Amino acid sequence: HCMRSIGAAERAIELMVRRGLSRQAFGKPILNLGKNMEVVSRARIDIESMRLMVLRAARAMDTMGNAEARVWISAVKAMVPEKVCRIIDEA
Repeated sequence: HCMRSIGAAERAIELMVRRGLSRQAFGKPILNLGKNMEVVSRARIDIESMRLMVLRAARAMDTMGNAEARVWISAVKAMVPEKVCRIIDEA
């Protein structure tokens, strides 16, 4: 389920960038104004970190077993929904 949520965040970034490039203010795309580019960059960093955490949890499950990987699984379950909601809210 976490990878599906990450996919939703990817889609939110795609829509954010598309809107930022299509709308203009002061003769420039709004993506280039203010902190908009920083918001997109932070969202991309968050998506990559979520993806790596999910892969790390999956690797732990494969190598250590589900019981020992519980810490990684819990971390992913706590981190992914929070960051995905923040990315979607900012989009």
